[in-house]
Amino acid sequence: MKREYIIAGILLAIPTLVLLPVEYYNVKNPEISGLPFFYWYQLVWLGIATVLYLVAVVFIGKAEEDKGGRTT
Repeated sequence: MKREYIIAGILLAIPTLVLLPVEYYNVKNPEISGLPFFYWYQLVWLGIATVLYLVAVVFIGKAEEDKGGRTT
């Protein structure tokens, strides 16, 4: 298995594994502008996940180019 695929898989798993145990971040405090921690924590991870997914796509695209496959 190519190294790029392994790295992409790890990058895709990080947000899922961080957000899966809801009981760890299901609290009200600290608040930011009246928004409970539960909500702003997920919003922060939405941005982080977007960046991680983008990096994973780049790694997969590089792996496809290396093996001579067609990328869109």
